[in-house]
This record gives sequence, C-alpha cells and structure tokens, in this order.
Amino acid sequence: MSDQTTTTAQTDAREIKNVAMLDLSTMKSAAELDKISSIKNVATILVAESLHSKLMTKPIQNVASIIPIPDGENVRVKVINGPVQLGGDAFSAESDKLNIYVVNGPLIFTTPIHTVNNTQLVVNGPILAPEGSESALGLAIRDLNGPTVYFPAGGQVRSQTGQVRLDGDVLANGSGNEADIFLVVGQTFITTPVAKVGYRQVVVAGQLFAPRESQGLLSNYLNVAGQVVWYTGSPRFVNGNDSFAAAFLNICQSRSR
Repeated sequence: MSDQTTTTAQTDAREIKNVAMLDLSTMKSAAELDKISSIKNVATILVAESLHSKLMTKPIQNVASIIPIPDGENVRVKVINGPVQLGGDAFSAESDKLNIYVVNGPLIFTTPIHTVNNTQLVVNGPILAPEGSESALGLAIRDLNGPTVYFPAGGQVRSQTGQVRLDGDVLANGSGNEADIFLVVGQTFITTPVAKVGYRQVVVAGQLFAPRESQGLLSNYLNVAGQVVWYTGSPRFVNGNDSFAAAFLNICQSRSR
C-alpha cells in the first residue's frame, strides 16, 4: 500500500490502485463508474448500493472488502483514520441522518456503550470495548475486518503505536491491573524476556517482536489480528531507511555459519 489512505475517484481516472480505502459513494450514475477501467490493491471500497452491481462488472483484483452504502440524501459517511478512542456515548445522540463511520485502524471505547442511534460502523481493525457493550455495539457494526475484544469495566486499554522498543518488564503492568488490555498497533519490539504478564489480553493489530523464550508465557494472552515474530539471539532491526554495502551481508552470512 502507498502512504495514501483515502482517495475519491476522479472523473478522468482510468485505473485506481494501491490505496487503503477507495470512496466511490459520492458517485451517482453508471456513467461516472465508466471512467474507471480497473481497480486493484485496495483494502476497502465504498460504493452506492444502486451502483454495486455495475462496480462488480469491473476488473477488480486484490480488494479485501466492498461496502454498499445506502442511496439517498439522509446518509452521511465519515472516514476516520485510527487508532481512535471514544467514550461509550459517542453515538448516542439523536440524528435524522444515517451516519456511517468508516474507521481505518483500531476503534477503542473507554466506557460501556448503552445506546447507538442511527449509526453504522465499518471498521478495518480491532474493536475494544468494556463488557456490557455487546448488544448495542453488535447492532451498530455493518462490516468488521478484525477481532472484537470486550474487557471488564474498570480496565483500561494501553496502546503502543508507531515503532516502539520496550523491556519485557513493561508487560508486567505494575501501575495498572489485570483487567487492562495491551494493544499493539504499529511495530513493538520486546527487547528482553517477559517474566510476567499483568494484562488480561495482549491484542496485536500490528507487529509484535518478542524473544522466543517468552513464547510459552506470552502466547496465553495473545489475540492476534496482525503478526507475531519470535526471535532468538540479538537481532538488528532495520526500518527501511538504512543502506548497506555488500560487505555487510558477507559478514552476516559468515556469522550465521
């Protein structure tokens, strides 16, 4: 995927590719869709229900989900690039429109959800909410690509975003309680063995790198929607911004023998 996260189709576009979310919901006619020759490498497509069948006649490749959006003036689509954290009353207000929220990333509720009014959720990532939110939240979810995790009231979600390095002792959660959730969104590197896990769950929506000797303990707490890598030794992490000469690779090869 490219760095672009959201794009709206342009009238002169022929091929659309390499975007996380493609919003075609503003298109009103088949003639507008005819400006698009093909679509590929897209995570989510939003399209008006009346044009869904027309869209399906297009060459489409490597698209994770296509979400039909109801037609009409009383529909409002809002796109949020997460992670986003909200209170449980975020969608409780009365509205004369159908509000469809598209969240690209983790959606975290800090308090229980009791009421959801005229709202639908499309979430590309995990949803975390306090226990007691199951009924209201379940009715609001229109499409979900990720796990839903409910944690006890009184617990907190502690998240790590971006590229972070942590000692294994951090997972002991000495300043919190065992109802808390540890959420990995970006790349989190655990640099030393984990002796204790003081969280109810460790939810991985990004990439977690941890010592192999911690696998037996840590695996009991994992809820994985991303990737977990168990490593041995003292690895060197490269984030893509480094340059190496051929001699460096020769040294690595000789050390691995």
